[in-house]
Amino acid sequence: MARLSVRISFGLLLAAFLAAQLVRPPAAEPARSPNARTIWQDAAVPPEVASILRRSCADCHSLQTSWPWYAHVAPVSWMISSDVRRARENLDLSDWPAEPDLEKGQIGDVVTNHLMPPKRYLVMHPGARLSDAQARAILRWIQSDPK
Repeated sequence: MARLSVRISFGLLLAAFLAAQLVRPPAAEPARSPNARTIWQDAAVPPEVASILRRSCADCHSLQTSWPWYAHVAPVSWMISSDVRRARENLDLSDWPAEPDLEKGQIGDVVTNHLMPPKRYLVMHPGARLSDAQARAILRWIQSDPK
């Protein structure tokens, strides 16, 4: 009797998992203006900082997202898609403004307070972790005034 209950429970869980695969998250790749410029096109961003931002931030905060295989498996796909959508709403490095003072301030705040990259992202992407030297390089760029 107990084995039958375990089999039924397993079967129901498997059916729920398979059904969840049919629920796809909304597309995370929004349409872009042809006039949009990226942070990597901004001459005021030092190459060292651009490289750090590409490695540690671009996966969520730009259209250069690398979608690993598990990003296509529900329910993980729902969480990742939602995280990327929210990240781009907060800061999109693929749509970099001509006057980026607000965006630079946001980056400075999260770097200073060690809020980005988030810990759960670092579990699967340890190479995105910011070293103290990398954080200082970003903060030096933010505090510089190229004008």
